[in-house]
Amino acid sequence: MKNEESTAAINEPAAGPAGPAGPAGAAGPAGAAGAAGAAGPATDAASAKPVKAEKKPPFTVCMGKGVTTRRGVRPDGDAVTAKDFEGGKDTLATLVKSGHVDKN
Repeated sequence: MKNEESTAAINEPAAGPAGPAGPAGAAGPAGAAGAAGAAGPATDAASAKPVKAEKKPPFTVCMGKGVTTRRGVRPDGDAVTAKDFEGGKDTLATLVKSGHVDKN
């Protein structure tokens, strides 16, 4: 008989913190609160702010190139402006024409 009692205790689930209702995800006071809390606050799609597209810089250094500016050497893909060059717009236009800077 002792063996039967010990195997019965192993085969039957013990009533733990969740109680007889089952796990926390099941219906009941703990399950209902858990499901409502998991969804988070309700959001209205109309009230959401539209996401602005990233603004590309007007001029970038071409891939595989480097340009010396007032801020130092700018690597490929870096944004540059006319203020970065001693000659201003004229120098920037020359670099675009020579293929060192891309106009976006």
